[in-house]
Amino acid sequence: MAIFFHQIFKSSNLQIFKSSNLQIFKSSNLQIFKSSNLQIFKSSNLQIFKSSNLQIFKSSNLQIFKSSNLQIFKSSNLQIFKSSNLQIFISLNLQILKSSNLQIIKSSNLQIFKSSNLQIFKSSNLQIFKSSNLQIFKSSNHQIFKSSNHQIIKSSNLQIFKSSNLQIFKSSNLQIFKSSNLQIFKSSNLQIFKSSNLQIFKSLIKHKFDYFSSKFIKHFFFCKLSILFETIFCAYFGQMNKSVKLIFHPIFADETTVKLNPVSPELFRGGGNSTCVRVRSFGGLRCNKKIHEKCRMKQFT
Repeated sequence: MAIFFHQIFKSSNLQIFKSSNLQIFKSSNLQIFKSSNLQIFKSSNLQIFKSSNLQIFKSSNLQIFKSSNLQIFKSSNLQIFKSSNLQIFISLNLQILKSSNLQIIKSSNLQIFKSSNLQIFKSSNLQIFKSSNLQIFKSSNHQIFKSSNHQIIKSSNLQIFKSSNLQIFKSSNLQIFKSSNLQIFKSSNLQIFKSSNLQIFKSLIKHKFDYFSSKFIKHFFFCKLSILFETIFCAYFGQMNKSVKLIFHPIFADETTVKLNPVSPELFRGGGNSTCVRVRSFGGLRCNKKIHEKCRMKQFT
């Protein structure tokens, strides 16, 4: 029996993907699988299922699809591939994502991993990656990508990503993600990344923005008010012939003009209702040129 199944993939003809017409994606614009130079499954050196050392599906210990406890495709509740309503490959209209019964991507509640009946990753009996006997990625002797006979990625004839003629992502006509009709992530009903409850990146950005904006506003008003109070302080003590030095913040180190009522007639002689005082970044207080000469000559450093 093992020899019989071994001959399924051992056939020298292997006509699965060898067909010259390859009608999977026949579109004149889509050149993914149509290229004559694409040697993915055609190469005589491709030993994926032919190698006698490859024990992926042959191993007696590998219980992925053999285990009696594995209910992925066997479960009566899981109707993905068993349901009579699922017309994946049989329907002429290809009802995979269009079917009213298939609510994987169309459902507003998105019940893929939420459903209580869906036991793919939830089941305690599911031993795909948990089983102690599963040696796919755990075994030190596993030769999937290590075997000298295994030529999947190592073969010099394998031109999957090496071929200069392979236009999968290079073609200007490939409109897979460019098409204006592709509404997978654009749809107003698809709330996976659009949901108001998804605050992972939204809250982080808002927090950072609030932090820096509030800090800048406080910083701005503090510096402006400090310049105003320091100017009034200098003007007040100027009439008492006191020497006062203004302290400036480096951000507001340029010339700043403030208006204030005259504190002393002797200091701001001829000023009027309000006097314009020029404050300079290098320190000191100077009167405006329009004010009396005696006032203009006064300087506090």
